[in-house]
Amino acid sequence: RNCSRCPENCVSCSDDKYCNKCKDGYGHENGNDKDRCVKCKDNNCMLCNSNSNSCSQCRFGYGLVTDKNDRSIKKCEKCPDHCNSCSEGICTRCEMRYGFTYDKNGHKTGKCSHCPSNCEYCTENSSYCDSCKYGYGRVKDSNDNSLGTCEKCPVYCERCMYDSKSCRKCFDGYGHVIN
Repeated sequence: RNCSRCPENCVSCSDDKYCNKCKDGYGHENGNDKDRCVKCKDNNCMLCNSNSNSCSQCRFGYGLVTDKNDRSIKKCEKCPDHCNSCSEGICTRCEMRYGFTYDKNGHKTGKCSHCPSNCEYCTENSSYCDSCKYGYGRVKDSNDNSLGTCEKCPVYCERCMYDSKSCRKCFDGYGHVIN
């Protein structure tokens, strides 16, 4: 038996006529694995290996949606603003410094909003800060529970991450006060 090049745009084949796997951005024409590999029909699609008409993975910032006319076909649609990944038009991961928004009943809206001021991360909830920016710390209540907001560290304090009133690292040339 001799070896022969796989069909065009194919990365794995059993013979020179039959492609097992098309290269990224290409899929089997009309969903027939005996057909040639052609470019995915959707320009925002990264993977459509089994069917050039139906996407299985979209490029960054786009998410899969089911075609209204043919439920077996998936297409790519731009995600909501400030959203890195989504599915069926609902955000599943927000951009950095953005978190999910909730309606008045406490349900996720599938959209993202900016984190509170001086907040680095608020991944689950846009109104609750998980981690404050450098030089800021979390505001806590009298029971030591975080309120989800940030305020500036005490004077001469460089880092106060978990509690805005408690300095973890002083600026050079300064030390902690001993009571």
